Amino acid sequence: MQIGFVLRRGASASEGSTLSDASASTAFAVAVHEGEGLAGAAAEADSAVGGALSRALAAGRFKGAKSQTLDLIAPAGLQVGRLVAFGLGEAEKLDDLAIEQGAATAYQSVKASGLETLTLDFGGFTPGQAARAAFGVALAAYRFDKYRTTEKPDK
Repeated sequence: MQIGFVLRRGASASEGSTLSDASASTAFAVAVHEGEGLAGAAAEADSAVGGALSRALAAGRFKGAKSQTLDLIAPAGLQVGRLVAFGLGEAEKLDDLAIEQGAATAYQSVKASGLETLTLDFGGFTPGQAARAAFGVALAAYRFDKYRTTEKPDK
């Protein structure tokens, strides 16, 4: 799976290499803080899907806590196979570990989906925080398989 990180400065989610370049084989992931409404890339993605993300938040248990994810499969209004909201916990307690865990959780939620690309939007985050997210995904993607037998092709 190809992983992309978007770190925008003053651009909307529909510009550049984010939602406008996405395809049905792409998962688009946005960060959500616990106890806060949708903001930044999450709010832009929500408006692109006609409020489906905020309706799903209201109807489910997802609150933006650490290690929580909310998947919207093939949302109308976006050319993506999946829209993933991942929780980072409370904004006041945001640290590098929470960013690593959030990005790793987003990766774990789509790794077996068959999608080819995961794009994590980190608009509003610093380059250092985006690097920590990349580190979290790298750790989540690691698999020690030296002593495994050969897997079947469908895995």
